[in-house]
Amino acid sequence: MTRALVTGGSGYIGRRLISVLVARGTEVRATARSQSSADDLRALGADVVPWSLEDARVPAHLFRAVGTLYHLAAPRRSFDPVRGSARRPGDPALREGTRRIAEALAKSDAARMIMTSSYTVYGKVWGEADESAPMQGTTPYALARLGAEADCRTALADTPSRLVVARLTETFGPGSPGQMGVLTKIVAGRFRLIGNGRIPHHMSTADDTVAGLLRCGDQPAAGGRTLNIGSPPRSLRDFVAAASAGIDCPLRDTPWAGLPATLLLQLLRSKLRKRALVPRIHEMLDYQLRPRAFPITLSVRLLGDYAVSDFDGIAALSAQFVAARR
Repeated sequence: MTRALVTGGSGYIGRRLISVLVARGTEVRATARSQSSADDLRALGADVVPWSLEDARVPAHLFRAVGTLYHLAAPRRSFDPVRGSARRPGDPALREGTRRIAEALAKSDAARMIMTSSYTVYGKVWGEADESAPMQGTTPYALARLGAEADCRTALADTPSRLVVARLTETFGPGSPGQMGVLTKIVAGRFRLIGNGRIPHHMSTADDTVAGLLRCGDQPAAGGRTLNIGSPPRSLRDFVAAASAGIDCPLRDTPWAGLPATLLLQLLRSKLRKRALVPRIHEMLDYQLRPRAFPITLSVRLLGDYAVSDFDGIAALSAQFVAARR
């Protein structure tokens, strides 16, 4: 079978995945929750079936002649300009909808399900978290992702090699909601690094994410695995410097503030009540100063070196995209 099924195809990653699959000569069936999404997916060359995570039933013909399912469907995410971050309502539907589609796949002839999960299942790690790290996610979204992973493994327990869990890091690219808050501040000249910005701060290009997902579908070695998928860890300074260069703005930093700010962050981390009193300060310090990395070493070893995109160039294009719409 050469047909692929993509859920969540109207999302940022889904659209790019469908475009690459179609360019490779793969027939693509995609799900859509609205007429506008369906029109967009047809324009990309996909056959469209109405379905969303909230639907109580999976259409009987959804898996007809399908070889691989790329399950990207997730609650809709929107950027909140006041908070400067993205929000996802509807997390309970994520687990229920994923369970339903995994159970439907288990009864079909489809060869493999690539279930996209998230780095948030590791929680607020202070350092590195590979696939063997303990799961410490506590947000509703992280818990929904963890539950969905478990439900997929249960649904495919008799044929575990049919499931690949792909844990994605924060993805960015021109027009993506990922890193939109930082890019908006850089373009407005309001972003300044606290400290030198050289801590690992994991984010991935959309190109690397799509390439990794395709390898998960193509490579037999991925079967039955849980893999971190994305770009190699970089520093926040790398991203900010590349984005600033894209709009001909100097990188602004305050090296002297690094140690005091880190000590303040550690204090807030240890004092839950104080953290709750100053959430905006805690959130800002946490974003800039908490080292976090989600190594893709295992996925590269199993799938080959798929993460070869121009990180700096895409960061620059992302900033240019934001600047053009101001």
